[in-house]
Amino acid sequence: MNFQKHTFIVIICLLCSLLITCKTDKASQKTPSKEAIHNSPPKNKASEDASKNSPSTSAPVQNVNLAEHTLVVQEIIKNEKGVLMGVDFGENIHTVHQRLGMATIEKGEQYYKYEVPMSLELDPTFADVSYHFDNQENINKVELDVYTGDDATAGNLQKEFIKYLNAKYGATNQANSWQNGKVILQETDLQDDPGFVVIWNK
Repeated sequence: MNFQKHTFIVIICLLCSLLITCKTDKASQKTPSKEAIHNSPPKNKASEDASKNSPSTSAPVQNVNLAEHTLVVQEIIKNEKGVLMGVDFGENIHTVHQRLGMATIEKGEQYYKYEVPMSLELDPTFADVSYHFDNQENINKVELDVYTGDDATAGNLQKEFIKYLNAKYGATNQANSWQNGKVILQETDLQDDPGFVVIWNK
């Protein structure tokens, strides 16, 4: 009788021990260990948000054959390399001034303004360009102002420039804006000299 009682108690203990072991294994599967939590890479919410909200990158600048564009565009652009007239961002303003070999029509504290030389056949269209520079005297902004004799000429020339800018920077769904807004074309409101301005920002 005592032997049966003892055997029964042993069986009950084994069953309890087995039940406790199963519960412990299930809990360990659901709950990560402190070491696992410590060694797991942290979630960077800022980087996740940045990847979701980051703007599309600018399209790469294309190699443009200036000869494929109209004479007036060629006369104003001069050289398709760089930003305008062969001048690029980061160049020293004094080096550019010597290379262009043109007299300034206005000198500001941080810009030089030139009249773009044009062929007589293109009168009354004319243009001027301003090269802005930073405290280190390196160019960081270019502004081109184009003036014409009438609204019709201004409209046609604006279309020609948009075609050139699309070829250079890629067509965009933003009206008259390229490179995520770093290059823009705007109409001017001058009644006597209708035209437009193109601005390049570094």
